[in-house]
Amino acid sequence: MTIEELTKKDNNFNSSIFVSKANNMVKKLYNAVTLDEIDEVSHFANKEIINKFKNMSDSAKANGERLIFDQVNVSTEIKDIDVSIDYYKIACLVTCRYCKYNLDSNGKIVSGSNTDRSTVIHKVLFQKKIINSNNGVYRCLGCGTSIDVNNNGICPNCGRIFDLDEFDYYIESFE
Repeated sequence: MTIEELTKKDNNFNSSIFVSKANNMVKKLYNAVTLDEIDEVSHFANKEIINKFKNMSDSAKANGERLIFDQVNVSTEIKDIDVSIDYYKIACLVTCRYCKYNLDSNGKIVSGSNTDRSTVIHKVLFQKKIINSNNGVYRCLGCGTSIDVNNNGICPNCGRIFDLDEFDYYIESFE
């Protein structure tokens, strides 16, 4: 399916906005490792992916270190669009450039480099339930309060964790 065909089926779809969101989601995953705040991004990726990133952080912590992803740049290219009975699925190649290094408890680099940037290309599948159309407004399914999902994905009123799967594209696979 082409972008034009998807736009006809999902009139809220805009490829530029999608690519921007995709870049932001992937960058936030890497930043969450650095900040040790994986739970803050759990609303826009499945549990397997969240666990993958959490394990990276936990592995460094087990050695008394902190894993840092620095100078993260992300570029997303839409490669394929598919529609199943329940989901819009967008397969992308996501190019990530970053410095990756570990710090000890004194802030000294013990492995990796804070000057040499690596380039990694991931195959990422984003998907969205077809039945959901939000017109740009996200409301908590627990209490109905408007939610700013870019803040932290938690309803400020009732504390329910916002699940992006309920409304918008989220990361289904990350290779």
